[in-house]
Amino acid sequence: SASRFLAVAESGTIHSEFQPPGSTSLEGLLYADTYFIEPGEDENGLVAKMVDNFDHQATAIGMQNATAEAGVSPYEAITVASLVEKEAKVDEDRGMIARTIYNRLQKNMKLGIDATVDYALGTHKPQLTAADLDIDSPYNTRKYPGLPPTPIAAVGQKSLDAALNPTPGPWLYYVLIDPSGKHAFATTDAEFEQLVRQARAKGLI
Repeated sequence: SASRFLAVAESGTIHSEFQPPGSTSLEGLLYADTYFIEPGEDENGLVAKMVDNFDHQATAIGMQNATAEAGVSPYEAITVASLVEKEAKVDEDRGMIARTIYNRLQKNMKLGIDATVDYALGTHKPQLTAADLDIDSPYNTRKYPGLPPTPIAAVGQKSLDAALNPTPGPWLYYVLIDPSGKHAFATTDAEFEQLVRQARAKGLI
């Protein structure tokens, strides 16, 4: 059952090689894929299979080298990948969104990613209120600098690749600019404000 699956995933009995010491959360460490359930296989077996698949896929692309490649720990890179997974709507944006996140981290800027507020609230709301954005949670990147404590979503291969090999660029902002889901990227406050005006004129934000 779904409840039993969640209980196993949160129990701390199954571990990923990418989990930091003391962590019991498998959030972001269960590989999103199609799985065939063997006759008699229980939730423990499925969770273990998903974790093993994640470890295999992440190792295959060199996630263990994230510190050298991206300047963060492998687990932090996976957390960045989860943010990319939630933010990117088209594949060509993934590497640029990852780079924007890293650039903001390097400048100690708050990430300001609304998907982390949704995660803190435990729900997805089409429109977040001022009270929502002020929720006192370490996951609220509108309120607190740095990455959230854990990934916030299951992560696919393309987002892992983006977090490990972000597109080079100076961007500090991105704004949804097209109904297709495409974002536009900005480096300065003035550029960002212009993009926001364009997006509002199109009814996208």
